[in-house]
Amino acid sequence: MASEVHKETYEAYGRVWDSRTPGWKQLLAEIVDENCVYSNMVVSGAGLESLTQVIEAFHSANPESVFATTEYMEQHGNSLGHWNLLDATGQVVMTGSNFTAYGETGRMIQIAGFWGM
Repeated sequence: MASEVHKETYEAYGRVWDSRTPGWKQLLAEIVDENCVYSNMVVSGAGLESLTQVIEAFHSANPESVFATTEYMEQHGNSLGHWNLLDATGQVVMTGSNFTAYGETGRMIQIAGFWGM
């Protein structure tokens, strides 16, 4: 898979965390493998359904927050993306990074988020 495809997938993943994104659950199902493994500084788990629940909880707690990618790089089917979490006014409230692995289909199979370092 071309790097540009993975970058588009990564950017789409950022959009599903915005509760105002129409059809975000369908978009998530298109870009994340059903058996994905995910972790961050608060939770870890496996499976698309479980990840959907994590994102729903984020939406409830942060209804107008959005993630903005500040840098993206890729090698050998893995990516490292740096991001800002913006509040409803566009102010940066957190910065962090995601390490992501992509499967043969181009979907995300592993996502690890880091922040507060």
